Amino acid sequence: MSSGRQLLPQDNSMPPIWGVDGSESTLDVIVFSKNRACQLDALLRSMREFFEFPHRIHVLYSASTDKFEIGYNWLRRWHRGIDWVGEEGSFREAMIDLMARIDRGPGRYLMFLVDDMIFTRTFTAQTLMESLDDDDDILAVSLRMGENITYCYVRDIQTEPPDFSNGFHWEWRTASPGYWDYPMSQDAHIFRTSDFSPLLKPLNFDGPNSLEVVQSRCPFPRPDLICEQTPSVINIAANRVGEFYKNRSGNITAEFLDESFHQGKAIDVRSFTGQIYNSCHIEVDLPLIEDSRTRALPGIKKQNKAGKAHYLIDLHEIPTFVINCREDIDRRDVMQRQLTELNLNFDFVRGMRTEPAWIGVALAHLRVLRLLRARPPFLILEDDCLFNDHFRHELEIPTEAEALYLGVSSYGIAEPGKIGWGGSGETLWRRYDAHYLRVAGQARRALSE
Repeated sequence: MSSGRQLLPQDNSMPPIWGVDGSESTLDVIVFSKNRACQLDALLRSMREFFEFPHRIHVLYSASTDKFEIGYNWLRRWHRGIDWVGEEGSFREAMIDLMARIDRGPGRYLMFLVDDMIFTRTFTAQTLMESLDDDDDILAVSLRMGENITYCYVRDIQTEPPDFSNGFHWEWRTASPGYWDYPMSQDAHIFRTSDFSPLLKPLNFDGPNSLEVVQSRCPFPRPDLICEQTPSVINIAANRVGEFYKNRSGNITAEFLDESFHQGKAIDVRSFTGQIYNSCHIEVDLPLIEDSRTRALPGIKKQNKAGKAHYLIDLHEIPTFVINCREDIDRRDVMQRQLTELNLNFDFVRGMRTEPAWIGVALAHLRVLRLLRARPPFLILEDDCLFNDHFRHELEIPTEAEALYLGVSSYGIAEPGKIGWGGSGETLWRRYDAHYLRVAGQARRALSE
């Protein structure tokens, strides 16, 4: 075990670090992650410490088992203000949808990261990024390259740095093989958003690795790359989770790290701070430290009140799923602004258009219930919701309730004993306690405020 200052949040109620509304963000960061919540946590903590340029983070992730998914649920609680994008269907569809949203935002630059990277020093070179606006020959800014990179771990070959006598600026087409001649990397290269967007749709890919491969076959027609003198990020090649490309890696399995994460451990990112390596990838032991953050089931505490058992659920601490059809862009934007302001952790789930419409609504709700990451308790919203001044994020819910309805009935409300379902009918209810009504319907135990 390693000691030293622990880059771990001590207060689960801390405010958002990164905003998703894009009000001051010129850089969009897309992080790819699969079955590696423990490693992703280390990356996000190191970014909190060392990445000072205004940015928005989008995590496109997938989990192959319930246990892997639990780790991502913890991260959603601990790392606020991130745009979490779960793979529902294909990776390609999720990526194209995400890029369409990024295109509508204010960001001029785009960077990709993978979940086994860690920032080791502060990156504040705004002038490097702004050179993308001023010099048409520059393809990307690389955060992983520097004059110390003399060995390519991926290919197991020596690689010679370019001549940097005129600044850290080189022509990648004539550079030494291994890293220096590889411009379309997903490992911390910053591109122009306007360059990348038109490239994506014509490509066939089904995961991050295949996306990088097809990108590399048609690089942007710009000859140069730039970097700082010393890299600010390193890739810890501990394991491999994809099968498309047999990347070289170590043998610290994702399962081992996930089990350690469940047992209250986290990667000590401080042990990498300020370190300089001769390769963009390194194979080292991952030091684990005790993690002070709670891993209790999010947002629930049992308590007795007025002789009845209740759950205390904090909507800030549980997942929120928003059903939204792909073409309803304005609705999505309104929901994103509301939920960001309310500090809720939310994902969008693709809606379905059918005739009659209620069938599509039912199927979309069923899609949410089938998601691995939809572990109770969670909140489902449709994209036409508006929050009023009565919203509160802490709710005391009787343990016998199977569902809680927070909305209003389009059918109105009737006195107890009057039934009028459907059409312009009214909703049957009876008083449950001082705070809730018991509402009739197929979910007979549902309660409503």
